[in-house]
Amino acid sequence: MKKIFLILILIFIFSVNIFAGDKNNYNSSQIIKISATWKNNEFINISSNTNDIDMEKKIIYYFTPSFRQMFYNKEEKLEIYLDKVKVLANANVYNKKDIKELELLFNFKDNTGTFKFYDENANLRIIMPIENISSSNFTTDNIEAFDENGTQIDMNSLRDLVEIDGLWKNNNLSGTIKGILYKEDNLFFQLFSTPLEESEFYKKHKKQLEELYDNQNIIFKEILDGKNQTLNTKVYNENNVLLTEEILYKKNNSFFKTLKQFYTNGNIKEIFNFKDGVYDGLHEIYNEDGSKQLLENYSNGKLISQEKFDDEGFFRKTFTTLKNIAYKIRNIFTFIADFWIVFVFLVLPVIGILALIYEAIFKRKK
Repeated sequence: MKKIFLILILIFIFSVNIFAGDKNNYNSSQIIKISATWKNNEFINISSNTNDIDMEKKIIYYFTPSFRQMFYNKEEKLEIYLDKVKVLANANVYNKKDIKELELLFNFKDNTGTFKFYDENANLRIIMPIENISSSNFTTDNIEAFDENGTQIDMNSLRDLVEIDGLWKNNNLSGTIKGILYKEDNLFFQLFSTPLEESEFYKKHKKQLEELYDNQNIIFKEILDGKNQTLNTKVYNENNVLLTEEILYKKNNSFFKTLKQFYTNGNIKEIFNFKDGVYDGLHEIYNEDGSKQLLENYSNGKLISQEKFDDEGFFRKTFTTLKNIAYKIRNIFTFIADFWIVFVFLVLPVIGILALIYEAIFKRKK
């Protein structure tokens, strides 16, 4: 929401500046009209019905920072209408399909305003009433949200998230930050988009990436859920295979962290659990085939229990042992079966033949 208040303040200051400007710069019309196109991260085609030769510089000065943070490389059109008699300021932002995305109205006489968001189909999604605009210390109450059918929804069901898609390549950092609203894990509305290089996250991420991934090319994604106070960071290799996942969250005035490391085949390699910066909970290590190697349990940094497994892992070894026993039992029965086959088809005929010979010889002698 910080980006939203930024553009509110800038439009407010710009409007006040125009209202208080040199009257010689404006014609007799009570309505001042200004338009500009935002494309490729800059304003172009700036025009107005005034004689103010500095209007282009003013638009660039006041709105470039907020448009970079909110729209980044999207193509947008800005239109501003200022009523000098009624002391009204109206600003609208349209996408390249000429569909309105944002609408702002300031009523300086009533000291109120309204900010509206629309989706790509021109459906009204959010209304933000604004009060105390004269002090530029805006307050917003009774914010309303609507689904794509125009039905009002509970604002408590919306989660305000910040998503970062980053790329660390050849020791250079690039990417995009998106401010979005989620409802039941589905995207409800995207509030802004800004280049990672120009964000407050830049220095922090650059330093961490230099320490951990020097001369490596990786992809990373970070989601900050302010409402649930959760930060989830995932790091992938160039082939988009997950390498690490870190989950930070706050609960009962304590900070918890779960760190997971993965093998390139996707199997979990190691799991760490921390509470307030020290080991707390299970610490697990696995072999590349998925078998467990080590299981430890910590409490407030102290080792409570430890169980080591051999290279095969306990369950795999047990399975192997049982399998070997089964093989031995099968071999015994196979041996017995083979023995009876030999006995019936080879030994018994030989015994029979010998018996016949013996009987024939001794009977003749008698």
